[in-house]
Amino acid sequence: MILHKKTWDFKRNKPERWHLTHNFDKIKEAVRKPDFIKQSKKNPKSKLYNKRFDTIIIGNGITLTGPGHLFVVVILDDKFIQTIYTKLLKK
Repeated sequence: MILHKKTWDFKRNKPERWHLTHNFDKIKEAVRKPDFIKQSKKNPKSKLYNKRFDTIIIGNGITLTGPGHLFVVVILDDKFIQTIYTKLLKK
């Protein structure tokens, strides 16, 4: 998979997504060893890689205990990572 520097900088520089910097290893794991992969309903050329984690770092010294999911949307034609997002599940 390819995550272009321009895309990475754009995503992580948004205030609501700056925590992605702290979870880069989890992003790699979500793509390499996903719990499941789902075909996008909106775009047949995209897939959603999903990985469950027990913790997600949201800031310096701040870790939320999960469960939580990390989603990575990949455009299949060129293996381009389009977007990344997290979701914490209610216990």
